[in-house]
Order: sequence, then C-alpha cells, then structure tokens
Amino acid sequence: MRNAIHWWLVVILAGLVGQWGCDSDKNKSSNDAQDNAGNSTDKPGDTDAEPGGTDTEPNDTGSTPYAQRLTAIDASAFQTCGLDEDGRAHCWSSRYNKEADPPEDVTFIAISAGYDHACGLDEDGRPHCWGNYGTQIEPPEDVAFTTIAAGTYHTCALDADGNVHYWGNTVLGIDLEGNLLGHGTPPEGVTFSAISAGDGYICGIRKNDGKAQCWGSDPFGRTEPPEDMTFTTIATGEYHACGLDEGGKAHCWGYNYSGQTEPPEDVIFTAITSCGQHTCGLDADGVAHCWGINHDREGKEIGQATPPEGVTFSAISASFYYTCGIRTEDGIVVCWGEQPGNLWQ
Repeated sequence: MRNAIHWWLVVILAGLVGQWGCDSDKNKSSNDAQDNAGNSTDKPGDTDAEPGGTDTEPNDTGSTPYAQRLTAIDASAFQTCGLDEDGRAHCWSSRYNKEADPPEDVTFIAISAGYDHACGLDEDGRPHCWGNYGTQIEPPEDVAFTTIAAGTYHTCALDADGNVHYWGNTVLGIDLEGNLLGHGTPPEGVTFSAISAGDGYICGIRKNDGKAQCWGSDPFGRTEPPEDMTFTTIATGEYHACGLDEGGKAHCWGYNYSGQTEPPEDVIFTAITSCGQHTCGLDADGVAHCWGINHDREGKEIGQATPPEGVTFSAISASFYYTCGIRTEDGIVVCWGEQPGNLWQ
C-alpha cells in the first residue's frame, strides 16, 4: 500500500507542477526556416502587422497572431514566441503577462518558450530571459551558448563544448521517502549536441555516440530511451519523448495511452516537436504529421493532432492543446487545435 501511495504521489506531483512544460529539440536558430519561407507583403515593424484589427481573426487553417513573417517559432502552454527575419523576438500570450514582452533592442538567433517565461540567444550566444518572477529568468552572465531550451520553471542550455547548464527551479516536490522530485542534475562528464527540457525531466543527445540520455523524474519510462539507436533530434512531451534517427525515422518512448509513442512508420521526418500527449513532425515536403491525443482533458476533440490539409510548413512547434507552424509560402504562423483565452490578442 505504501508503495502504491508513493508511486501516485510521484505521478501527481510531476503532473500538477510540470504539466505545462513543452519542448522540441532546441538545437535550431532563426535561419532554420528562413530558406523555405516565401515572401510576405507585410514588412517587420509595419504598423499594419501589429496585433489587433482583422489580422487577429481566425482563418480557414487556424489562427494567426498578426501578419508577421517569422523564421522560427516555439509554442508553450500559454504563449508562443517567434523570430522575424531581422532576429527580433515576438511573443503573444493568453494572460497578458511579462512572458509576452521580449526585449526590443536584442537581435536573436534562437528562442524558446517556457511555462511563464521565455529565453533567447543573441548573436554572441548570450542568453536573455523574460517573463514572470523566478530564477528561470536569471541566466548566467559569463557563458555563451549554442542551444537554449526553456522548460516549466527552468531553462537549459548547451555551451560550445556541449556542457549542460541550467537555471531556475529544479525541484518539483518530495515523495513519501523524503526524496526530491524534479529535473535532477545533469550527468557528469557527458557532453551533448542537442537538449530538450520536458515536464520534470530533460533529454539530450550525447556528442560521443549520438545516443539519447534522459534524467529527472521517471513516470511511465519517459527517461528510458532506446539504447540501440542513435539520434539527430530529440523532443520531450509530458509523459513521452521522441527522437529522429539518422535516417529521419521517428522513435518514441514513455506513456502510450493515446498512441503518442506510435509514430507513422512510413514517413521520413526533418523536424519533430512534442508537448502534452501529442507529437508532430514535418516531412521533406513540409507536410505536417501528428499523432497522440486529439482532445482536451475532458475528452472534447479539439484537433491539436489534426494538421490542416494542403498546407506546407518550414517549422513546427507543439503546445499542450494546439500546434503552430510557419507556412512555407509566406512565413505566416498557422495554428490548429484550441488556443486558450486571448492568445491572439
């Protein structure tokens, strides 16, 4: 009986405290999608391209925040952030909180959205974070990074040598034995080429052999990647994680109550993103494929795993109940699923 209580306390704490963290492989920059995006009639900084007016209305394939051409995107529970062609950060939120207020005087090469904060890397690899209170918005000032990944209440980054650094809250609570629950500490003596911050756990791809390694709290085996394969990309959801092997095939592990660890076997992917209980990826033509739950916690079907037909994307990012992509033809954000509250206002 004690073991049963102990196990469910682990699950409840990990879920309640960390359920809104989402992440895909953050080993990317604003240039990743730029070559595939088309031309837009709206220029960065145009007053007509700012939030408000008819540009905030939903269209046939989802909702766009405003007519702003973006080259990178990252979605989280209550916010989405992106970079325009000039490296300027744009964030929009459902809660009017500080996570939607990125610095205006910084040119970014990468961006990542967390639960109630966001971080980006400038052209020198220096981190800048903004959002609500907490140490997750207090990055180290003396380290330059190549990759950054914002989690629930923490942020991870890789330096040029592949060493893991993170700041913010790494503890979710304690179990009945008095053990700390949370993201833990990164493995010593291991360097990584990619990293993804999940809900109470972290996964990375080791530089020396290309294999995935995860650490943190481990309900449903989410920190137990396959040991017999190498990866180029990794993404973490709530209770599952996925990665792409060298041939572009997707492999997933962890909790599988709605098919979230069952990617299509006949698709070769170029990108992958996980959040909540679903995962999406892009094939070589930019077509989006998604799997996992397609409904909210009450069972209402909302379509976060049903991408629009006839649309191709240069980048994609999954949130808990919605997914967003950058449309290839014009660089405009298209989303599907259920966006909370005033997300596009």
